[in-house]
Amino acid sequence: MAFWTPSILLFVCCLPFLTADDIDGFVQDDTCMNMLKDFANSSAAFTFCAVSHARPILICQECVSSYLEVVEVYDDITKLESTAGHKCESELVNLDRLQVFNQGYNYIKTLWKNALCDNCFIKDRATGNPTIQLTDLVVEILNASTVYGECVKKYRNATAKPDLLVCEKCIDSYKNINDIYVKNKGSVELCMDVVDLMNNTRNEWSDDIGCCKDRRKPEMTLILTATGVGVLPFIFYLLTYFLTTKKVHAVIERKRWNGASNGASKSPDIQVSPPENT
Repeated sequence: MAFWTPSILLFVCCLPFLTADDIDGFVQDDTCMNMLKDFANSSAAFTFCAVSHARPILICQECVSSYLEVVEVYDDITKLESTAGHKCESELVNLDRLQVFNQGYNYIKTLWKNALCDNCFIKDRATGNPTIQLTDLVVEILNASTVYGECVKKYRNATAKPDLLVCEKCIDSYKNINDIYVKNKGSVELCMDVVDLMNNTRNEWSDDIGCCKDRRKPEMTLILTATGVGVLPFIFYLLTYFLTTKKVHAVIERKRWNGASNGASKSPDIQVSPPENT
């Protein structure tokens, strides 16, 4: 959410350009001017709502009405003609050198799109815009989250970590919401409200409460696998060293004289006589 903050502040700073009194001097038609003010007010309301529900992220659920109002006013402005053949949109855009009208609307649309908020709601088939009715999947996740939250609140001991009582009593409700999310996240792109809800739930369960049995199994499997792969070469070398039969080469002594085999005569024995006494 940090990357939204500068854009939100910039947009809020630009809102006075839409509501300034000197615009009345440029826009002659009262209907166009009134709609411009409506757009400024609805844009400001949505921006305030988005900032207020940035943590935890509840922009989609809490700001959908403000968003739909912005879209409705913008559509009315782009379609309404102040006089025959003269639309309010061209009058407002041509006189708005900063393009605050279009940029303000584009900012809101981009924020809504980045949060994937359309995926939270059932769409209006006629307009393609979201309604205020949540999809069945989102309702199911929110209901499961409520059950889990009530369980934690009932048994929580803030001084205990891990809180074994919560781990025991609330494991089923935690697994239920986690299983629903894991089962559907691959096939359905969930809105940021739901994604943030699940991230907070998992962090609470594993970090704050200290119940992380669902994560221990994959981690232990990974550790054991890595250890096994690392140890295998050493086991292989040890087995090779101890089980391989050592071949002993016979040492053949080479005789200096091989007269018998090559036909050479042996050298005669030389007798040395002691010297005679004189």
